[in-house]
Amino acid sequence: VEKRCSTLEEENHEDFLIDRRSTDGGIDFFLSTEHMSQHVMDTVRKEFDVDIDRSYKPIGHRKDEPVVQNTVVVRVQSN
Repeated sequence: VEKRCSTLEEENHEDFLIDRRSTDGGIDFFLSTEHMSQHVMDTVRKEFDVDIDRSYKPIGHRKDEPVVQNTVVVRVQSN
């Protein structure tokens, strides 16, 4: 995941890895754009059996436009 993020960062400066946190269930990656998250999901999906869950949550307004937090959970299935 980090290697794919690095490649995307080089291609588009709006795409960047915001944070990486270890959790009891694995590792959480916080990505800057929907574009980046889609590319990372596609890469992970090719290599692993995964379940993907998306959710959208309004978190405020900027210049009278709604700001939405997009959360994508990618869970790798264990064999």
